[in-house]
Amino acid sequence: MKARDLFTQLGAYAVLLLLACVVARSYVKLTPGAPGQKIVSAWKDGVLVAREARGVPRTPLHQKELGAPVGAVVVEEEIVGVGPLFAKPAFFAMALVAGNDGARATIGEDVAYVTADDLLRAQAYEKGFALGNLGLGYGTSRKIVVDLLAERLETTPTKILETAKLERVRFRRLTKEREDLEKIAGDTLTKELVSAAAYDAAKYL
Repeated sequence: MKARDLFTQLGAYAVLLLLACVVARSYVKLTPGAPGQKIVSAWKDGVLVAREARGVPRTPLHQKELGAPVGAVVVEEEIVGVGPLFAKPAFFAMALVAGNDGARATIGEDVAYVTADDLLRAQAYEKGFALGNLGLGYGTSRKIVVDLLAERLETTPTKILETAKLERVRFRRLTKEREDLEKIAGDTLTKELVSAAAYDAAKYL
């Protein structure tokens, strides 16, 4: 094979690869969520006790009215983007950004959400694939996500995979601590703020 032919084939391959990347990105990119869409949850002792979806087009099935249980922690997760979610295991496992992405399933008029906090609690972000016998894993567990969605839609995991419209949902956790951190600049960063952020992150381990 002549060098010129080789460069021609490599150039064609590069162009095709670039086009494939552009098409893939255009398909999986997130569409910004409408302002005011959020999932508000009340957690007590690590258990979800109440949840409301505010500003969303459809109210989730069997939504629990949000009260103020004694000792409960109320968390607001704002929906900042929505995109498609492939059901195939390999694509699914790598589709969700740990700590930021959840999922939404729609069957007919019924809809259910699994938020980033739900998946952190279930440790779903590191159980997609196992690394041998090391006890370690990577990628999001499709089974955990689908099981949670099926439970909330009162159906089976099989029906979720076969008939539900699955979407990736990007959440932004709204807390006073996050607002304070977003105001931090280089001249206001302190050792105490770094320690507090590390402690907050450690709560999910």
